[in-house]
Amino acid sequence: MKKIIFASMLLALMPLSAQAASDTYPSVDAIPTVLLQPLLRQDLFEQKYVSSMADQLRNAARETGSLTLADIEAAETRRKRELARNRLREVMRYDQDFDLKVTADEVRTSMQDEFSNRGEGMTTDAVKQAIDAQSVRIMKTYDTDDDGTITSREAATGSGKSEYPYENSYKSSRDLLALDTDQDGTLTGAELEALARKAFRTVDKDGNGVLSRDEVAEVEKKWSLARLKASGCALPPVASAEKLVQISVTNGGSWSNLALGSLQEETTALRLDIEKGAEPLYLLLSSHKPVIWQLTGDTARVARLVLAGPFARPDISLDGGMPTPRMTAQKISAGVSGLPAGKVSYLQGDENNECRRLSGSIMSVIQGNLSQRASIRNNQPQLKDLIGRDADARYTEYAPVALSVGATQVKPLPEDAPPADAPAGMNADVWKLGLLMYPGGLSSLNAADIVTPGKIESYKTLPGWAGLAQMAGNGSLKAEKVSPPAARVIIFDGRTRLVLQNRAGAPVINNSNARIFVTDDWQFRIMKDIEEFPPGINDSLGAQFVLPKGVKVPKLRGYGICLRPEEGAEIPQNVRICE
Repeated sequence: MKKIIFASMLLALMPLSAQAASDTYPSVDAIPTVLLQPLLRQDLFEQKYVSSMADQLRNAARETGSLTLADIEAAETRRKRELARNRLREVMRYDQDFDLKVTADEVRTSMQDEFSNRGEGMTTDAVKQAIDAQSVRIMKTYDTDDDGTITSREAATGSGKSEYPYENSYKSSRDLLALDTDQDGTLTGAELEALARKAFRTVDKDGNGVLSRDEVAEVEKKWSLARLKASGCALPPVASAEKLVQISVTNGGSWSNLALGSLQEETTALRLDIEKGAEPLYLLLSSHKPVIWQLTGDTARVARLVLAGPFARPDISLDGGMPTPRMTAQKISAGVSGLPAGKVSYLQGDENNECRRLSGSIMSVIQGNLSQRASIRNNQPQLKDLIGRDADARYTEYAPVALSVGATQVKPLPEDAPPADAPAGMNADVWKLGLLMYPGGLSSLNAADIVTPGKIESYKTLPGWAGLAQMAGNGSLKAEKVSPPAARVIIFDGRTRLVLQNRAGAPVINNSNARIFVTDDWQFRIMKDIEEFPPGINDSLGAQFVLPKGVKVPKLRGYGICLRPEEGAEIPQNVRICE
């Protein structure tokens, strides 16, 4: 008897992996996705994990504690009713005459009233355009019979496109029900507990009952990849004969005369010269900022081009009924010239909220997690996981001007010398300073030649220092060197802008990783009322503005711009004063 008791004690003290070696999944990849997310915690104990899964079951089946299809359908009905109430509240707040109907004019009037009540007034075309766009969106979404009036029933039902993430809850509950071990249509607590322990012990390699950082890392990769694949944002397949070429940049090395997505964002251009060859190319192009990729050379080789980029920001972001990112359909700010639209795909689904939510994760995969430490990068999905194969050629740089693209290699082309003289109407000194940052100068593009999923417009004022040169040329600004001059070294590498005091006349250095140059401090005197500064201006690059008495403060859209007020100039409280 004593021997039996002693043997039982030994068994209890044995690691779980030895007790139940068969009670695990073959690998982490075999664990059902619905069991993964609660495992993403270092120092997680087995019982804590089992309890978290039991909580999910109780939330999905509140009455019986066992989940059935009837429970899921009842929850879906409740949530759809809540969605209908939310839609009704969103639309009927525009009802000016309380007849339980809404017209486009009522939407516009309501927004104008709300905007005026905050003391900001309808003063710019941008705000009027944003309000018009919002009224069009509201009518398009809810006026299902296109008669120009939204009824209360139409407001409740809308177009059927949900703006609320309830579908994820439905799917999670259905994924739980799919774990029903005996396939009797009911997932019991005992069934889920057994599967949860099996999942935990699969991850807990050393069997000590606690998850370590290394054990969690394997789950992180599986979970991230499952979310990406489930999001519907998958890349088009690569044919066996095609060469996969991956290029990732922050932005291009030239300014663009065209804006992608928003006139408030700086759009740049980058030329890709396709080398002659017989092998078809699959190009995967990604950028952190809006870029127009200009394809030249043997473009017939390009069988497929996939664009990934930032989502377009709304031209104006306002609350209280104004257009906001949640309420505005977003598309990526990326475009290409030199290819027919039929060969171009976009990484994100235009109307897929999950795609938009996961854009950062997908971009991280596409760009090879280059900004992360290697130890972390190895735990994240890679391009091969997402598309099924590695790239045949890969290239990453901050802001190249032009690249030569072949089947197995991408390399920078010698930078074309920009025009010796500034373009007509631009201040020559300011233009030359701008070329230090964007040596490709200005790319004059035709909007009809650009393939892009979103809006494309011509800038009224060019972005960045090109815009400053333009405004200094037309008399809106007056460019002045700071006296006494203070030369500065600026390292411009896309991640940091390090500004150091240095002696004048230091050499200018260019390399593929950073542009290092010396410039005097410049300030720009505002000579007359202007609506706003060029997009992309940042005072850390030496752009500071003097505000004379009697001149109104232009709109400031971030970027750290500061003003130097002269005596008598009126400065609002929210404007930063230059030190």
